Order: sequence, then C-alpha cells, then structure tokens
Amino acid sequence: MGHTVTTRCHELQSRAPSMSADTNIVRRQGSSVYYARTAVPLHLREHYRGPDGKPRRELWKSLGTKDRHEARRLGLRVLSAWADEFAVKRTELEHRIPMTDADLQEAVWSRYCALVEADERFRHATPTPEQLDELWDQLQHEFGGSPGDESATAHRVWELIRDRFEIDQAEREARRQALAAGLARGQTAAVAKVARDVATKMRLDVKSGTADERKLGAGLMRAELEALKRSSERDVGDFTGEPRDALVRRPSIERAKAGEGIMDLFEKYANENPENCRADTLRQSRQSVELFVSTLPPGSPARAITKKAVREWKELLLDTPVRASDTNIFRGLALREIVAKNKALGKGAKPKIAPKTINRHLSALGAFSTWLDFHEHIDGNPTVGHYIKIDKDTPPETYTPEQLQTIFSSPMFAGDVERDYRFWVPLVQMFTGMRQGEVAQLLVKDVIEQHGRATVFITKRGGGGKTLKTAGSERVIVLHDELKRLGFLKHVEAMREAGEERLFPTATKNDRGQWIDAFSREFPRELTRLGVKQGRGLSLHTFRHNATDAMRAAGFVDEEIAPVLGHAKKKLMTSGYGRVPEDRLLRDAKLVDAIAYPGVDLSHLYSV
Repeated sequence: MGHTVTTRCHELQSRAPSMSADTNIVRRQGSSVYYARTAVPLHLREHYRGPDGKPRRELWKSLGTKDRHEARRLGLRVLSAWADEFAVKRTELEHRIPMTDADLQEAVWSRYCALVEADERFRHATPTPEQLDELWDQLQHEFGGSPGDESATAHRVWELIRDRFEIDQAEREARRQALAAGLARGQTAAVAKVARDVATKMRLDVKSGTADERKLGAGLMRAELEALKRSSERDVGDFTGEPRDALVRRPSIERAKAGEGIMDLFEKYANENPENCRADTLRQSRQSVELFVSTLPPGSPARAITKKAVREWKELLLDTPVRASDTNIFRGLALREIVAKNKALGKGAKPKIAPKTINRHLSALGAFSTWLDFHEHIDGNPTVGHYIKIDKDTPPETYTPEQLQTIFSSPMFAGDVERDYRFWVPLVQMFTGMRQGEVAQLLVKDVIEQHGRATVFITKRGGGGKTLKTAGSERVIVLHDELKRLGFLKHVEAMREAGEERLFPTATKNDRGQWIDAFSREFPRELTRLGVKQGRGLSLHTFRHNATDAMRAAGFVDEEIAPVLGHAKKKLMTSGYGRVPEDRLLRDAKLVDAIAYPGVDLSHLYSV
C-alpha cells in the first residue's frame, strides 16, 4: 500500500485564505505521482458534477511528476487557477437574476431552434451513395476484406456509417418516448445538465431542487419533443412543420445580438455625442438609461424601448424614493424591489423623487431614443407624451431675509473663519447669480478690471480644467459693491501675490467633473442643523434663485436677466481675454447693481 505525502501551500493562503485549509498537493494512494486537490466550496458544488451527475466535493488533477519540489511548483499554479475559477463562479452567482416567464420562453425557444438546426446539419452530413462507394474503397484499402465478408473491419465500419440515418431514427424515437414518459410524471432528470448549462449561460437564479429548476427542465423537454416531431416530419419530406406547443414560441422580445444590446448602443451614442454634451451630462444620461434598462428582461434589444415599457418605467419612477442608491435598506435592490420595499415601510417610507427629476430621466432616454430612431434601431421616440407637466408659474423656493440673516450670522461665516471657497461661493452666487461650479473653478486672471469696473469672466478658457454648462454660459459680470465691501477683491489680490493660479486653490472637482460636490451635499445638512431647512429644497443653488428674484424685484424682465444668468442664445464675443464693449458691460451692470436684500445686514462680515 502506498502512502500520502502532503505539502501545505502557504503561498496560496494570502491569495485565497478561505481555501487554504482545504487545498493540498498530495501523492494519491497507489500512485507515485503527485496530485493537486481542493475542496469545492459548498455553495458551488452543484456546478461541479462528476460522471454520475452528482455534485463533487473535491477537484483532483494529476501533476505528472514524482518530484516533490516540481509538484509544489506546478501545484501552486493549478490551485491558483482553481481559486480564480471559484471567484468567477461566485461573481456569476452573485449577479444571477430570478427567472421570469420571458426568460423561460427565451430558453425554451433557443433550445428548440438549436435542436432543429442540429437535425438540419445531420441531414446535410449524411453521406450519399457515391460517397459511400468512395468510403468503401478507402476502408478496404486500409483494413482489407471483401463486400461479402461481414466479419471484416472495413465492412463493419462501412455498414455502421451506411445505416447511421436509420440508427438515428431509432435513437430519436427512444428519446421521444423517454421524454414523454418523464414529462408526464414531472421528472426532468433527462435534461438536468442542459438546464444547468442554460441557467448558467443566461445567469438565471435557478437552484437545484427548486420549482424553478423543474419548470425550466419541463420547458426544455417540451422544446426537445417539438424538435423531435420536426425531425420525424422531415424523415418523410415534410419541412413545413411548426411548433404546436404554446410554450414553444418565438419570444415577443428576443435577446439582442452580441454588441447590439441597449447599453452597447448607448456607448456608440455617447461616443458620437450628437448634442456635444458634457462628460457629466453623458454620465447622468447613462445612469438614467441603465435605470430604464433594469426594468426590462435581461438582454433586451433596442426595440424593447416601447411606449408601454416607458409608461411602466414612469409609473415606477413616480413611486421611487429619493437617493435610493445611497440608502442602505435599498442597496443592491432592483428598481421594482426598491419601490415595493419603500411602500412596505408605511409611515416610515422615504419621500419620492420630484417630477423634475422624473422628467430629467425621461429626457435622457428621449435624447437617446431620438438617436436610435435616426439610426433605425427603433421606430419613433416612445418618450413623447410621457413628460410630467410642471407648473412653471410656481417660482422655485428662495431664502427669506430671516433665513439669509441666520445663515450668514452662523459659525459658517461669522467670526474667525477661513475665507476659502466655502465662505465665498454662497456670497458670490447671491450677488451675481453665478452657478456654484462657475464660482469654484475661477482663476485669479478671470477677475479683470475694465471700463472702470471690476468684472468676472466666466469661461472655460484659460486652462485649469474649467467647464461650462452650455456655450451660452460664457459671459462677463460686473462685481457687486457688496462683494467689494466683504473683501472679495482683497482675496483676489492675496491669491495673486501668493502666485496661485486658482482663486480657490482648495476647491476640488470629482471624477464626474463636478466642483465642490462634498460641500454641495453638506451645506443643506448644515441648514437643517440651523433650523433653516426642513425636508427637501434649499441648497447652494438656491442663492442663484435669490439673485434672479432680486433682479426681477428691481423691475427687470426675464429676457434681460437671461444673459446675466448664462442663458444667452448667442455666444459671447470678446476682444482679448474677457474684454467686452463698454455699452454691453454697462447694460448688464444695471441688473447686477440692482441686486438687493432688504432686511439682510452683512456688515459684520465686511473686511477691514
């Protein structure tokens, strides 16, 4: 009797600590060569089956060497490969989805088509009489014998090939009877391996011994029975047969071909970028389209983007809670599951996203659908008519004078605070109407004196990774006198003397191109702590609304205010870096100078 020599693989433990206690390099009993062996993780065993079809507890592989050191070297490679394989399997299982009726129909139809095609190939491969004669000559030359000598090897091989069609017919009939008998009893063992392979390929969450496994197995058996009927019909020259089983039908929505899925097409749309969108806008559009696609059957083609599908998505969006992806109880759930779970919370349910957000999602899908329609992937734009009507006469929420006084008297601004972007962004927005990102990205050289006024050049020119929302956002704004009193120009000069390029060196931009995103999220929370904010609304962006209202209160109309806010329809023409004609500057200066907040006293913040 042989003996077993074990070498522990300490090097592997750092890569796969969960496997280290079960992995070995051994000499099997009765063998002189070494083997690698590993225990199959319990939750993966049904995916590793032996010749008898039973789940395997261990994997073994001969290393083909008697040398212990060489076995250790080779064994580590094998064990490492198994560890990687298990990791891939785990990932596949984690991303499996529950089987829907659409998935079952797709699986059954695919199996039926594959079997019919296999039958077609078999018939094309059946040798003709001329090919059989030629084959006999080759076999006789190889093995000898004569046509009448039935004991000759050549004759037996030739006879087997000649009768292959009849043998196939007999095998098909035996298979048909076995499937019919098993199906009648609800026994699906005859297609168990096929069912496992189908579930793995389609990433369906079909566990062994479950009703879903039997349902899938029964569907595949019905597909094979229909395919066997087509074979029998073709045996007598009838090639017109169609499935009569209601389950064996072409899916109403088939899976997309490789590289033609909805998100594959979106990447082509993003690369083409027909509207010249910013990277962050494309990122948000991608998220919206992904959210829509998550409500469709996996692998759906572009033609699945129908009015019905958009309507059902919109109904889900109407019940979707805010910031669901950032909420622990919703993490990892699909959209339908998020909506259902939020409803189940009852009085503790999270507030729902705003109609404006829903329209933003619809707009992203709509722009993509227009591109799909142009490229003939779909017919028309199914988002048309689905937008929610928002009462534009209702002005956006703004800060009251009392709220503004509370904010600027708080420790965020008053007292000995660092006057970085967190101090200046809200104030500059409040007295210019600029967007928060426009303020945060300013360069020192963007503050220019011209025509006797200090001005701010809002542009993506000049370097520094600056961006603009639209081409019409480029503009020159005069500096409000209140900002001078607060010390803004002193801050500019201090940054210039320090050799800084950026006006706010500590302001950062995330990988999505958004400036001061952390501060943007934290500011509303601070408002809540101050008692200024309850629930939704009120943010950094609100200061821009306040500036707009202040200009309206001074008697200016929206058409006059639009260029100041960066809503100009024409691109700004400058002579040199940010320099504009005096009449243009003075025209817009009237609006900025008119910004006032009666009842708000900021004198405690004035710079001495």
